[in-house]
Amino acid sequence: MIKIDGKKIAKKIISELKKKLAPKKILAAILVGDDKASLAFLRRKEKIAEELEIEFRLHQLDENISQKELEETVQRISNDNRVGGIIVQLPLPAKFDREKILAVLDPKKDVDALSLDSPVEAPVIGVVKVILEDLGISIINKKVVVIGKGLLIGRPIAKWLAAQGVEVKVADSKTKDLKSFLADSDLVITGVGKANLIDPTWLKNGAGIIDFGFPPDIETIKPESLNHLAFYTPTPGGTGPILVAILFSNFYRLNINLLL
Repeated sequence: MIKIDGKKIAKKIISELKKKLAPKKILAAILVGDDKASLAFLRRKEKIAEELEIEFRLHQLDENISQKELEETVQRISNDNRVGGIIVQLPLPAKFDREKILAVLDPKKDVDALSLDSPVEAPVIGVVKVILEDLGISIINKKVVVIGKGLLIGRPIAKWLAAQGVEVKVADSKTKDLKSFLADSDLVITGVGKANLIDPTWLKNGAGIIDFGFPPDIETIKPESLNHLAFYTPTPGGTGPILVAILFSNFYRLNINLLL
């Protein structure tokens, strides 16, 4: 059983970026409210930006801002020629219409690839690719289950897998018997953020888990319950660091038009 070292993989990606000329553009992040987990994630991105000598600006907005004001703020930042990349930190407070806000975001500055016309891939797809590549695993002829249909994780990954011709099933809140749903899967990709959603003993010998959830969807307190797996990503230290590194790869791609 392999415990994926996300920090080690991320370090390789960042090291490769350091060999490139850093874009002389601003990476802007927009956070509405003061969610601690979101703020901590953005601070991690800010730290990597400093390491790469990229200017990072956090626009932290009051939760009482109106829909119209938020759309105008996103559009203003998007139209700023000094800005080369934008992060709209999700989830937004429930009162906001997320789709309308993302609609005013310039796709050519969308490092998270939330826009339909974004020229880069969603970072979560990159995470799956680089983990499988690091393990030397092909997903062709594998049975893959994606848990969740969310905009950031489940939806882009399921769409990408289907485009590769992979046999993929998607579970959501309406899936009644998750244990049976997972029984024959070779790979489970999840990002619901519900602790203990998955009991690893449900999975067959040699299966793998890529968990984007925070808190983690797979409980890792009892390592012996994971011994029959081929690999899994821990939280923290699994997908998170890789996700941040690939987001910066997208920033470079959007601004210097290089395939990194």
